[in-house]
Amino acid sequence: MESFIGNGQFNYITSPLTKTIYQTAHAAISQLKLWDFIKQDPGSGGFLMSTRPEISDIYYKIEENGYHGHSGASFAMALRSMRFLALNGEAEFMNRFLPNSNINTYPTIDKNNITMIYSNESDNKN
Repeated sequence: MESFIGNGQFNYITSPLTKTIYQTAHAAISQLKLWDFIKQDPGSGGFLMSTRPEISDIYYKIEENGYHGHSGASFAMALRSMRFLALNGEAEFMNRFLPNSNINTYPTIDKNNITMIYSNESDNKN
């Protein structure tokens, strides 16, 4: 499966924050062996409102791995990104990410469509 989802280094991502978010989420899901779980539809509340214990396990594993900066929204976006990666593979993830490598990129998923949404990193600075 590693060849499909990559090794979790995300060396093609230039934003240090985005890279850290993706690295720690990838590592947590890998360590917990939850790649099949993350492919599943999270339900009507999405990853943000999920009460599934696996979601909490991933959150705490990310913190255990050293990242403590998630809000509920950033955590949900990280999991959506990992879901996109699990469903489509790293090659497609890179194709979607690289044209906008200086921009924070998160996939948004509805029932029938997966698209990328973009946020300029500079928009998030105060």
